[in-house]
Amino acid sequence: MPFKGSTDDALAQIKELFEKSLEEPFPTSDADRPLTQSQFFSGLITPLYNKQNWPILTQAFSQLINDNDGSLFQYLGDLMNGRETDGSFSSNSTEANWAINCADYPLSSDDEVEELAADLRENGTVFGDYMLSAPDVCLYWPYKPSQAPGPYIGKGADPIVVVGTRYDPATPYQWSESLAESLDSAVLVTWEGDGHTAYGSADDCISDPLDDYLIEGTVPEDGLTCSP
Repeated sequence: MPFKGSTDDALAQIKELFEKSLEEPFPTSDADRPLTQSQFFSGLITPLYNKQNWPILTQAFSQLINDNDGSLFQYLGDLMNGRETDGSFSSNSTEANWAINCADYPLSSDDEVEELAADLRENGTVFGDYMLSAPDVCLYWPYKPSQAPGPYIGKGADPIVVVGTRYDPATPYQWSESLAESLDSAVLVTWEGDGHTAYGSADDCISDPLDDYLIEGTVPEDGLTCSP
């Protein structure tokens, strides 16, 4: 393992590496393209989506810490962003994400942004307020929505099954709770595990009742909770 000490010690070391990458990008196999902080961020979160990829994340940290080489993190970041070896991109998913979010959500006020940034600086274990450190691209979006979509109620709908993963690195479990609470007919199924999404990656305790729901229309018990 590339880290020594407790979990808190490891998190502190990751934060130190992350902050360093902003001022001193790490060397890679391409002398003209060092590992920047944004690439480091993308490369770090990419393997978190699938537990099977965690050994690759360990390898990337070992390479960075032991060899001062950010090549694998850069490769993972390129993979997430669809960047090809010639510098082109395989899709416009990043731009599409900006466009969709800017069209859906109104701009936050400066006070709201600063309040959130202060909270992230204090409580963000590794990344701090990184997500708010760049200008909001929605400032330049020509259409300014006046309100956020929702709330989602689904009045009159048949039972809707909401599945939440307790330690999902991409979609927080609190979102599942909030959605299930807002929907009139929702039942909440919880996977007390990690990784991104539960159906298809968790065990039979999750897959069997969800298969029955999708195939037979049998609704799982509200509050069903399964553990690894």
